[in-house]
Amino acid sequence: MDHGVHNGSMGDSAALVVLLVVLPSVLLIIYLVVAGQELRRTTWSGWRTASFAVGILLIIAALSPPPL
Repeated sequence: MDHGVHNGSMGDSAALVVLLVVLPSVLLIIYLVVAGQELRRTTWSGWRTASFAVGILLIIAALSPPPL
């Protein structure tokens, strides 16, 4: 049985980047747009928005691949 390195790992790496970096980034952008609309209309907390943004950014930083 051959246990060598397979060339298919690059596709897996790209899928992980999409799942762990791009998806949270898109969710953060959507949240900021909706929170911005709510902030103008109601008593939406700016601290809630800031804490969510910082949390998502920390998740992205923790899960992003290391620099080459």
